[in-house]
Amino acid sequence: MGSLCLADYRDYAFEASKRLVRSVQQMGVPVIYFGVETAGLLGEMASTGADVIGLDWRQPLDEGWRAVGHSHACRGISIPLRFLRR
Repeated sequence: MGSLCLADYRDYAFEASKRLVRSVQQMGVPVIYFGVETAGLLGEMASTGADVIGLDWRQPLDEGWRAVGHSHACRGISIPLRFLRR
């Protein structure tokens, strides 16, 4: 998803994502919606109704949560520590 601009996400991916989220939720399973480099799409991703929005490690948690809206849960993805060890 990260390679889509907001307009393309809305035109080509949003409705399908929303249908998929709803279908999975109907099975009683919570949905974590995660994409890479999606800072500009977070608000739309939250609009799918997913239970949790995953934030790319490049997205500061406070900014991501603000973009998603405080009524949604967010999950931050950290840089794996093994990449920091040398």
